[in-house]
Amino acid sequence: MKIKDMPIYVGKRAYDDNRKIGLPGTLIMPESKSDISLIFETGLNGHHQDYIDYFGKLLGNDFNIYINEMRNRGLWMVDQSPDDLAQVDEIIRDITETDKVFYIGHSMGMDIAVETRIRHKNDVKGLYGICAYPSIGFTRSRTSENRKGSWEEKIIDSLPLISFLSYPLKNSKINDPVRFAIAENDEVLNIHGMRNNARRFVEFFSQYPKSTSRIFKGKNHCFNNTKYMFSPFNRDEPEKLVDDIIKFVYCTIL
Repeated sequence: MKIKDMPIYVGKRAYDDNRKIGLPGTLIMPESKSDISLIFETGLNGHHQDYIDYFGKLLGNDFNIYINEMRNRGLWMVDQSPDDLAQVDEIIRDITETDKVFYIGHSMGMDIAVETRIRHKNDVKGLYGICAYPSIGFTRSRTSENRKGSWEEKIIDSLPLISFLSYPLKNSKINDPVRFAIAENDEVLNIHGMRNNARRFVEFFSQYPKSTSRIFKGKNHCFNNTKYMFSPFNRDEPEKLVDDIIKFVYCTIL
């Protein structure tokens, strides 16, 4: 396995800006050449190093995987993230010499991955969302009426800061094969071990024509077994999430 700390340089103000800034990231490649590449977008405030040991290295046995950290870790200038990810995609395809590409996103990273796919129309074979959510308001809603939305959801999602910081999945049409990994004890998305609440997410995501979902028992927002343990990512029983991703990739390709 080859592991390389590799920042990728993208346009500072726009896709084709000659002035560049570097996005931190890590490229992991298996010893035997793979014709499949995974491009992973970290979540809000995510550090790419936190996703290497118990996630990237395990997937790197089968695939090329690039772990991309959003500019400013997604804390501001999020509106440029889809253009950033599209440039990352272009460079990783050249390096790995393959067009069999999957996007994986953690939390807000899934919003960016989906918006990138829609905006740039890249040839992506599938999408995998880890702790993804329809919108910020959805995670704070206490209603079971997914299609209409509650008053809490509508008010929160209409706030200027919330609108500026995200590309909510509830406004996106996903026609690609997509799978959602839902953490049963996700304290960030307000699930907290309430299986019925987790089912709300499954029900919502089922509207996408090529969608499947799985609830992972006992997992928190960063796929650990201890509440508020956000780093490193996927440390506890890491094979459960990794095996699900591997199965999704191979089933989709075949």
